[in-house]
Amino acid sequence: ALAAAGALYGIAAQSGTGSDAFLVQPGAQDSVGGWGAVLGDEGGGYDLGVRTLKAAIYAFDGRGPRTALLDMVLEEWKLPHPWDMIEKLVGDSDYRRTIASATYLTARAAKQGDAVAISLYEGAAHELSHQVLTLIGRHGGNWQGPIVASGGTWKGCGHMFDTFRRDIQRVYPEAVVIRPFAEPVVGCAIRPRLEAGEDAGKLRDIVEERFSPFFLKVYKEVNR
Repeated sequence: ALAAAGALYGIAAQSGTGSDAFLVQPGAQDSVGGWGAVLGDEGGGYDLGVRTLKAAIYAFDGRGPRTALLDMVLEEWKLPHPWDMIEKLVGDSDYRRTIASATYLTARAAKQGDAVAISLYEGAAHELSHQVLTLIGRHGGNWQGPIVASGGTWKGCGHMFDTFRRDIQRVYPEAVVIRPFAEPVVGCAIRPRLEAGEDAGKLRDIVEERFSPFFLKVYKEVNR
């Protein structure tokens, strides 16, 4: 993930189905989070999916604000009534993946301006920034390299990254908080070339020109 952002060292804030934060420094590695769906993974796709379904339930019950997520979930899962969510998930051997897939609906609702969906992404960002700030605090506030927001959940809503970056830079104004320019798998090919001293900018241009399916277009939008 770090190499896919053009860095050998730094901090990776991972948010896929699960979540964790990794610090990689010369001669040192450390991490926070990664406790799995039952005990943790706050700010990851599964956690966001659970919060999405709860937001739909709260809207139905009247315990929470109205949101497009309720109708979206029922339509996507072809359920006649919100109570049918229970049977769908209890009888699902891979319920964790099913719940995490609800984040596609969260992303769609957020793009439509749904306030609840946007707040869910902002909440995920706060969870992840807390992991990173805790990790930095373990090391006396000292680290080198960028803080890289990597993983599929970040792709759902720009508010998530903006909130995360604000949280970090409120405490460490000098922190460089970025998105990677390529999918993490590309980092496997980039890292040896970075270690050999090749310029990160040139490697980024090569990926954009020759391996465009792996180039993250959002990189140029948010890394400004």
